Amino acid sequence: MEKFLSKIKYKNLIMFIVLGFLLLGIFSILIIDNNYIKANNRVTDGYHVVNNIEKEVIQDENAPQGIIKRYKVVIDDFHTNANCMAFRLVHHYARVYIEDELVYEFYPNKSSNVGNTLGCNWVFVPLVHDDDNKTITVELTPVYSDVVVDDIEFLHGAQYDIFIDILINNIIWLFISVACLSVGLVLIFGHFYSKVSHKANNSNSVYLGLVAVLIALWKLFDMDLAPLLFDGNPRL
Repeated sequence: MEKFLSKIKYKNLIMFIVLGFLLLGIFSILIIDNNYIKANNRVTDGYHVVNNIEKEVIQDENAPQGIIKRYKVVIDDFHTNANCMAFRLVHHYARVYIEDELVYEFYPNKSSNVGNTLGCNWVFVPLVHDDDNKTITVELTPVYSDVVVDDIEFLHGAQYDIFIDILINNIIWLFISVACLSVGLVLIFGHFYSKVSHKANNSNSVYLGLVAVLIALWKLFDMDLAPLLFDGNPRL
């Protein structure tokens, strides 16, 4: 067995890759598998898509695209675990009112030097029992012309259930991104280790590693899950 292993090239690289996939497998088991016994006499209410929404388009010359989209809905089916209303934005500013109270605002910092776009973001508006039968108003300001016609889907229910659903829908891409990132870093560090130890001068592996890392970062930040993993950094 030792003679066979001694003939295999890149043993360290293979070991790191295998270790990375094992860690990914353990991570998936911890997230998805319920490896414990629990009482099922109480369950969450889950969540549902809000359909009874009034939409209005308001002309505003001060807005980036000259319009503000206003949505109004009355939450009249409040449940025990329905603790939020959530929606996903791409290149929109947002304000949320419950009756006349401003409860959420999503605008760029005026002192920011990076730009006016806020990228992609998930908005979770906490709700309490006192909000039952109150009017929720959402004002969205599109930043670019490409997102003016985007339809916004509003979800009402338990924040945990919404998060788990987003996680499950993105779990495969998350694993692929982490695997690409791991392999890319192994190739890059393996190249520099070989350089230092004067064992190789081939630079192909470092370029392949850089490509793998860049693809992994691009996909990692492109998922719907990214704004939840990196909360407060929508530009990522």
